[in-house]
Amino acid sequence: MAACPPREPGWQPLLDEALELSCRVNNQQRLGVVDIARAEAAWLAADRDAVLREADAIYRITVENRQPAFAAELAYWRWQAGERVETTDWMVQPFVLEIHGDWRGAATAWEALGCAYEQARALSGGDREAQKTALVIFEQLGARPMAEWVRQKLIDAGAETIPRGPRTTTRKNPFGLTNRQLEVLALLAQNLTNAEIGARLHISPKTVDHHVSAVLARLDVPRAKKLPSWPAGTPTSICSIEIFPETGNIDVIRICGKSTHARQFGAILGESSIVSYAH
Repeated sequence: MAACPPREPGWQPLLDEALELSCRVNNQQRLGVVDIARAEAAWLAADRDAVLREADAIYRITVENRQPAFAAELAYWRWQAGERVETTDWMVQPFVLEIHGDWRGAATAWEALGCAYEQARALSGGDREAQKTALVIFEQLGARPMAEWVRQKLIDAGAETIPRGPRTTTRKNPFGLTNRQLEVLALLAQNLTNAEIGARLHISPKTVDHHVSAVLARLDVPRAKKLPSWPAGTPTSICSIEIFPETGNIDVIRICGKSTHARQFGAILGESSIVSYAH
């Protein structure tokens, strides 16, 4: 049975409602997800007491039940609130690495798992260059609260050449993709490797990998899923891509260019696909 200790309502209406619903169904899995979200929101609001309150709510139950993910992440937020926490080998290890100060190891582990947000969060606890990388990833993911937090952290530390936020063209893109990400997406769709894409765009394969992770996260496409091959000469000025939420398959592609390109896309994606274009 889920434990639902009393919490102070009012500081986050939507999360208060989520907590109420989770308590009503008496489901520990749902309650764990809500408590983690509430702890992170409190942390972003710089409310240490609220972070600890939310992280503590069912922490001991998750440890007693040996729930690797919930116990590890709640321990992480207790640590972020300044508490000393004990970790075990059955907890999700990237969180454990962060708690023990190994932000590099944690970032590498999160990257291997395809968890770009968590990777960036680990990097944000590192040196100045790591924080700049974290800022870029958060911007690519559209995680604005975390991006602003890292940017302010860099400003307070006197960092120079801080990565800027998304351009107007990025904000106007339906998926928030940058021009560079659109270029990477077009080359990715041609089944090029990261090294080949990097050579085309004169950037490193590691930078390409960050772009690929951000693009797939934005489009909600699993990393292992292959996009269809598109014809040679396809323009890189893709306006947007829409995905079937149930299957992850591409539904609509809109490109900026001539209608002949739209017909080429239609031939590849199938008659049931809708392809439109904009000049």
